[in-house]
Amino acid sequence: MSAQQNSPPAIESVKDSAGHVHELVEPPIGEGGQGRVYCTKDPEVLIKFACRDGVIVEDEEAHRHYGHRFDRLLEMDLQGIQLAAPETVLAAPYCGYSMRLLRDMEAISTLIVPNGQDLAEGYISSGGLRRRLAVLTALARVLARLHALPAAYGDISPNNLFISTDQRRASAWLIDADNMHLICDEEPSAFTPGYVSPELATNGRSSTESDSFGFACLAFHILCQHEAFNRGEEHFESWSCSQTNSQDADAGEEWLVAGGPWVHDEVDPLKQVPGIPWNLTCSSSLRKNFSQTFGLGRLDRSKRLSMQRWVEVLQQASDALVTCTGCGWSYFMSQKCCPLPECQTPRPGYLLWEIRRWDPDLDAGPTDPGTGYRFTQEMTETLDSLREENGSTTSSPPTALGFIVTNADGHEESVLTTRHCFATRLAQTVHEEVGVAIHNGRVFLTRSNARDSRFHIARADGRTETLTAVCDLRVSEADRDRWYLHCGDMNKPHRILIPRWVAPAGGVAP
Repeated sequence: MSAQQNSPPAIESVKDSAGHVHELVEPPIGEGGQGRVYCTKDPEVLIKFACRDGVIVEDEEAHRHYGHRFDRLLEMDLQGIQLAAPETVLAAPYCGYSMRLLRDMEAISTLIVPNGQDLAEGYISSGGLRRRLAVLTALARVLARLHALPAAYGDISPNNLFISTDQRRASAWLIDADNMHLICDEEPSAFTPGYVSPELATNGRSSTESDSFGFACLAFHILCQHEAFNRGEEHFESWSCSQTNSQDADAGEEWLVAGGPWVHDEVDPLKQVPGIPWNLTCSSSLRKNFSQTFGLGRLDRSKRLSMQRWVEVLQQASDALVTCTGCGWSYFMSQKCCPLPECQTPRPGYLLWEIRRWDPDLDAGPTDPGTGYRFTQEMTETLDSLREENGSTTSSPPTALGFIVTNADGHEESVLTTRHCFATRLAQTVHEEVGVAIHNGRVFLTRSNARDSRFHIARADGRTETLTAVCDLRVSEADRDRWYLHCGDMNKPHRILIPRWVAPAGGVAP
């Protein structure tokens, strides 16, 4: 970066097209070759300047061009999308706009542990794997809504995507909207090396597929603390106490524009990948989809996942986490102990919630295990007839819709959300529905809305009761303690959550 880019701007305030004067606050909260973003004295208003080679553009003709682009953004229906969209265009000669952003947000780059810092310590202190999966899911959801317009975001970058500073929240916002465009428009787009698809780097045209590729690059970097295409091999003693070990970026490096195989390429894998081993931070489904995106999908856009599919894969990975009671590291429930070499605390016990569909007309009763596919005699005869025609005599058993893990006696409470309790594939937001706390072998369920009577507890002895403000339930492997959480009207089809206790590694059930 040049000295001119580092020097403070000669601009202390700027006027927008509505006549408002905005006083800038140093230093900028984000900058690059294409733009620079400043806070203002109003804590909810940001100013984005368009830049050329890192220098703020001051040109009447350029102002008309940028003004046209920003006007197109203002015409988009962005309601419900967490995007700091332009509100007013800056007055000439400056090219840029004002935008509004929620307070207490920070760039997602804060989830990338700086070189030289203890990797495990920095990973945990910034929220660990649980927070990273949560904010990446939130970000994927925002991009999926944008793609549904249909529009492309363009410049996926750690400095353009903002998340909540409160680690208990998982909000995500897009702040750099001037590269965004409707798919039918052939506007050129800027990009950030290291998070760019090969075709965007070549022809400058962004698309939903290039967004998906850039998101995958960012997600891999945040989860594994190493760039997906950075094949600079480093030698280190232990991933958990080393620096990030990423090869220094050079503008001429092919890996910055995905110009070759990625680090886990099936044909030519990197022998020793710096950062955190991906089997510790990525579920098997995530690893499969990263491989598909960066392998066949590198040059074939049709092989890349949609952003809605990324939402589902990330949510499923997040739902499978337990938290170490020793150091606070989050890891997948299939592991027997904490993966940190210096910790190795045995995996704690947890409650596994299996999610199935339950139908009053198809299932045997409130304590039926919720297969939701017990067929009537007429349906059974029809299916048998179809099987005979196709030469098949077997049918696939019903499968669960999903599951979620709740730590037992952990230091944090869990929640069951709308995506666990109700079908919310296309929902705009995810709401907390039921709070879950586990103490000494007992489960305490708390309704998030005291007026909501949709939730019911069905016990093994046949009793059914509406979930009250706080419900105290025993959890163990014993059949007499079995109970089921019904998430809906008992006279209509709904989801049912079936809890099962999983004892600590090497331990016993309470």
